[in-house]
Amino acid sequence: MEFIAFPNTVFEITERIPKEGYSIYKIITSDYPYESSPLYIDSRFVEVRSDRPDERNKVMPERNEIIENILSLEGRNYMWGGNYGDGLKNY
Repeated sequence: MEFIAFPNTVFEITERIPKEGYSIYKIITSDYPYESSPLYIDSRFVEVRSDRPDERNKVMPERNEIIENILSLEGRNYMWGGNYGDGLKNY
């Protein structure tokens, strides 16, 4: 599964799969607590630490704002990876 990991997302490594020059880590994260498929990440994209860092600060819009945004997109073309009506938005 491909997923988006925002900066400072905390992963717990549950398995290390060695490759030539790097590893693939099987991970769990509180960002995807209900994921039924395993999640994996390339070791070249993470910093391994012995101490557990604080979870990243998650800012979520209010429920009504989410519903309003969804309804405002009715009739627009599908945008792969888009998170607002005109494409991608940086938060």
